[in-house]
Amino acid sequence: MPSIPIALPQRGLVLSFGSFFGDGSTWYVIDLQRAEATQIYARLNRSTSQQSIGEQVTRPLAPEEISLLTQLVNDIWASRELLPSTDVTDVAWSIWLLDDDDVRHEFSAGRPDGLAKEVEQSMRRMFMAELHVQPKVSP
Repeated sequence: MPSIPIALPQRGLVLSFGSFFGDGSTWYVIDLQRAEATQIYARLNRSTSQQSIGEQVTRPLAPEEISLLTQLVNDIWASRELLPSTDVTDVAWSIWLLDDDDVRHEFSAGRPDGLAKEVEQSMRRMFMAELHVQPKVSP
């Protein structure tokens, strides 16, 4: 299971990204029951092998986001194939699908492709809106 210091959802997913050469990682936690999305920037303490949260943003999921994510999760559950990756040498990704006691975990070097890439793109779009600063309007 993911090794971040937060409560994991009973039904949802966790998507993480990290670098082999750095100590930082990005985590997206989707709780479909609570209709929440969380983005976490974490740091690994290499001497203790413990993750600590540097920054965390949680936001509600809109009904259309829940629908999209539920469809993507269902498509991944239904797939019998391993999720593909693109070739990148210094990064890795991991995805956990959570449904009560059922867990599907996949990981790979590189960047996610296929359905996992669609999940990643959805997460990035959701949190770009949180980071967007409205320009000031001159009178």
